[in-house]
This record gives sequence, structure tokens and C-alpha cells, in this order.
Amino acid sequence: QVGNEWYTGVASGVGVPQKVEVGGNTTLTLLSNSNSNVISDVVIDNGCTLIFSNSSLGGIVLGGNWTNNGSFTSNGNLVEFNGTSGQQSISGSSSTTFGRLEVNNASGLGLSTPTTVSTRLDLTSGTIASTTTNLLTLASTVTLVNQSSPSSFVDGPVAQTWTSSTASLTFPIGKGSTYRPLVISLTSPSSPVIRAEVFNANCGGTNGALNAISAVRYYQTSLLSGTA
Repeated sequence: QVGNEWYTGVASGVGVPQKVEVGGNTTLTLLSNSNSNVISDVVIDNGCTLIFSNSSLGGIVLGGNWTNNGSFTSNGNLVEFNGTSGQQSISGSSSTTFGRLEVNNASGLGLSTPTTVSTRLDLTSGTIASTTTNLLTLASTVTLVNQSSPSSFVDGPVAQTWTSSTASLTFPIGKGSTYRPLVISLTSPSSPVIRAEVFNANCGGTNGALNAISAVRYYQTSLLSGTA
């Protein structure tokens, strides 16, 4: 178990590790009473587990990259990406479900594996680069924070889950340097999962019964499961 030795300091050295790798078929349990500082990377090897022991009381402030080849249990705790040396990444052979995920890096965060957020997504600074393969999925219980600026959104597709009582959800999406959120409202959702992405391009086609269609931007949505 890791106690208070990570909780102080802003540079690697006594009390603050440069890199944390969970290896040797072991389980590392964090006593999450406060935020733990990691200057470089967190790596979870195959057959290994990283666990937060308490619920939503602390987390990891990470200056490097996150690689999950094993198992991670967040218990609703925070993982904050606050690097200052270029884009950070989430990768690994195992997809990761974060309780609270925060991006606080102007160069952003890139997804190289499917990633889920269950409680809170905080886009303080920087974008999240996703793809249809490396998709960002937000649970129906997610709260969005700080997603309303040209430098804080998801650049790529986002999937969101509705409950039967959810009237509408906001997709915090954009493209390039342009934040263009999408709000979808449903009258009788039956646990649908909907993916949405915005493109800065001409969608083609003709107006039909519409007054006009944009020649510079369009949205693409897909029903992944459930009934909308």
C-alpha cells in the first residue's frame, strides 16, 4: 500500500516518484486521502492491478502518460493529466474506466485505447483526441466541467449513455480549434448509447425541405445500442 509519501513536492525526489510501474503480478493499493503526484508515467503491467482504496477522496496528478495493460479500479477518484512537455496519452491493451478524469495540459491528451469516464470529466485546458476505434465514452452519470472554451473539448467522437429519465445530453465536441457542442434531446429513451462527432467540411447533398445546409460544418451521429 502507498501512504502519504506521494502527497508533497512538485519535482521527483524524496516523496515524489518519477515513474510508477506496477509489475510482477502485484496489486498496488493507493490510500486515496489526497492527490498523489507522479512526474512521469504510470504503467500497469499485464496481470497487475492498481486500486484506489477509498471512494472519491483523492487521485493521481500525472505529468506523463498512462499505460494500462492490466487492471485499474478508480472508485470514483481523480486522474489529472497536467503535463507541460507536449501531448499526453492513454494507451495499453486494457481499456481504462476513470472515475474523474481531468485534462489540464494545453497540448492536450490523446487516446490510443477505448476510454470511459463514469463520474466527472473536467476539461480545464487542452483537448482530448479520440477516434471511432479509440472512443471516449461518458456514462449517464457524468458531470461535465470547463468544456465551453475553444481550447477545452473532445476533438473526435464521443459516446454517451442515456437513462430512461434523461431528457437531453451535451456532447462536448469540436474540431481543430473550434468548439461546437451538440445537444441531443430524446422523448422516450430506452438506454441508448449515441456517438457524435463534428466535422469542419461540406456534408454534400442538397437542401431538400430545409431552408439551407451548411457548406462548412456538419455533425455525424450513430446509435450504438439501445433505442432512441
